[in-house]
Amino acid sequence: MVIQSIQEVTGRIAAIEAKFGRMGNMLTAKSASLSGQPASFADELQQQVRGKSASTLASAAGTAFPQQGDSIRQMVSSSAKRQGVDPKLAMAVAKAESNFDSQVVSEVGAQGVMQLMPDTARALGVNPQDTKENIEGGVAYLRQMLQHFQGDPAKAVAAYNAGPGAVEAYGGIPPYGETQEYVKRVLKFMENENEI
Repeated sequence: MVIQSIQEVTGRIAAIEAKFGRMGNMLTAKSASLSGQPASFADELQQQVRGKSASTLASAAGTAFPQQGDSIRQMVSSSAKRQGVDPKLAMAVAKAESNFDSQVVSEVGAQGVMQLMPDTARALGVNPQDTKENIEGGVAYLRQMLQHFQGDPAKAVAAYNAGPGAVEAYGGIPPYGETQEYVKRVLKFMENENEI
C-alpha cells in the first residue's frame, strides 16, 4: 500500500479511533490530560510532521518501503550471478513470465516470479510460493536449459516455456505461436535493459 499524504494517514487513524468508540475516546482524552499531549494519535502525528516538506516525507517513505519489484529484480540478478547465468537473460525471463510479480498464478498453475509449475518446483526441490525459492529454482531451471542446449539462449528460453522435449522434437524453437512470441519477447527484453 502506498500512502498518498499525511491527510490520508490522519483520516485512516481517525476512522480507526472512531471504531473504538467511546472507550477509546475516553482513554485518549485521559492520556492527553495527563501528559499535556494532543487529544488523538492523529493530532500527534500531524504535529510531528508539521514543517516537514512533502518531498522529505516521500523520500523517507521510499527508503523505508522499497518497491517490491525492485527487491525482486535484485534477487533475480543475484541468483543469476551466483548460478552463472547471464543476469540480463534471467531478468528478461522473469519480466516475460510475471513482470516480477511474486503473487501471480497462471491458468495452468504456474506460480510466482519465475512461473514454476508444481512438478518442476518439486523436481528442483523448491517451494514455488516462497519468492526467494521460486527465483532460485527458476534460475536453476534456466541454467539447466542453457546447459542442455549448449548455451543457446533462444533454445533455452523456448525450452523454459514449452519444455526441452518440444525443442528437441523440432530441432529448435517449436512452431507454437505462444512459444515463438515468448522467445521474441524475452530476447527483446534482454537486448533492451531499460524495458526490464
